[in-house]
Amino acid sequence: MKNLANLKATCLVLLFSPLFILSTYAQDADNEQGDLIFIITDNVSPSNFAEYEQWIKEFKTLADETGAPNYDVGRNNEGMSFFINAGKTWADFGEMEKKFDQWLSENPKVLELEKKHNHTVNYSERSLWRHNPSQSYVPEGYDDSVERKYTRIGRNWIKSGYMEKAKEIIADYQSTWTEAGISESTRTYWNVFGEEQTCIAFVTSYESREAWVNSRKEVAEKVGETKLKELQSNWNSVLRKEEELESFDRLDLAHSNE
Repeated sequence: MKNLANLKATCLVLLFSPLFILSTYAQDADNEQGDLIFIITDNVSPSNFAEYEQWIKEFKTLADETGAPNYDVGRNNEGMSFFINAGKTWADFGEMEKKFDQWLSENPKVLELEKKHNHTVNYSERSLWRHNPSQSYVPEGYDDSVERKYTRIGRNWIKSGYMEKAKEIIADYQSTWTEAGISESTRTYWNVFGEEQTCIAFVTSYESREAWVNSRKEVAEKVGETKLKELQSNWNSVLRKEEELESFDRLDLAHSNE
């Protein structure tokens, strides 16, 4: 796959990027030690998706046969995303890069697959996110082992100088959700690189799209219209822009050595 084949060069450039020096949140996130998630997203036209999917199936077969590093796959609004857990530290991130580099050097067939199918991808984007456990919401007794294949991802770009206020509003959401006893968990991620300026992602997974609809009804009933409007108004005051995506887990295309 073109994206994973180019992972070594990409990671080396980004590791020494000034973004790591300029991002104060990246330093805060290091202290919290939440997982780093490296994401490669391919934009694919509907007319090319069948051939693109065949490419990914062939890549998975090779990965399974040769013990490639682990990765997860999700089908999103614009194409497909690959999720790689890069550990908790920059040293872990470097080890992940080395593992992929070694695997790619030992498996030249990856480049053959690229030559065969790379025309199916319009463009690719790479980003790194840091999970922030203290700003996430996990209800008491939440069972994380349940298979949840449908995911909502809300990306929120924060106005310059409003980071601290954004954290305060997130804390208000957390306390409100806790008091109301909302049943679904929300994971909070801060962007380390790959997005324009400061960006926060809220990720919630469900057993189905219908379960997500029911969850929205639960929030409306338990939190109430007045409080929801207050929270949304406060959140809007710190936003430059926002975007919401949906993703369906493709467990059939993911690879794991476990």
